Amino acid sequence: MSWNLAARLTGKHIGLLGDKLSGLLSTIDPQASVEVGREQIQEGLREAALKKADAQQKYDAARKAREDLAANIDADKARAQKLAAKLATNEVSEEMVTKFADDLEASLARLPQLQADEDDAKHYLETVQQILDAFTKKLEDFDRDAAAATRTLAQAKADQQHAEMRMDNQRELQQLASGTGGPSNALDALKAAANKTRLQADATQTLADIGDKQTRQQDAVAEARRIADGDSTAGESMQDRLKRLSGG
Repeated sequence: MSWNLAARLTGKHIGLLGDKLSGLLSTIDPQASVEVGREQIQEGLREAALKKADAQQKYDAARKAREDLAANIDADKARAQKLAAKLATNEVSEEMVTKFADDLEASLARLPQLQADEDDAKHYLETVQQILDAFTKKLEDFDRDAAAATRTLAQAKADQQHAEMRMDNQRELQQLASGTGGPSNALDALKAAANKTRLQADATQTLADIGDKQTRQQDAVAEARRIADGDSTAGESMQDRLKRLSGG
């Protein structure tokens, strides 16, 4: 696997942690989500830190391999000049110099590959470092936002409690008001009943008065008839009354 591919896979994997975190925060209790969400970010941060340490080791190894080979090539180039002089004076065999030259050329051919490996390792390390920095910032932002959200939630709860307390007070006041209005309503009912009874009594008295008037009128008519017939008892003496009563 190349360093670039590994870096892309690492970024994708760590990015999925953010998606998992968002889904988690949207489905669990807000209070618990603060601790759980922070733990999720810290988990990603730890994973990124471990990958950075591994990337750093691999980069150091790739750079050392390239530096060691480059140093050997530089040393062999200096030796090549000396061997050329010795070959001219037959101090060394051509076969020996040929093997030396083949090894130097092989080292020169390997050097670009080692340089590419070092560049890829460096790029991977820088990518992981960026991811680590992103998680560090994400954790800082999360702590700041969580603190703000906690304050907002606390204020909302306080407002709700205050509103509920006001509602309770209003209910108590309404109950007290309805309690003071109870006797007043009863008194009004008593007054209405008394007034009704008074009206009924007045009506009965009126009827009685009418009856008495009719009786007096009837008595007067009867008396008028007796006077006309000579049977009136009005003005009779006691003797006449006794005589009338005794049938004499």
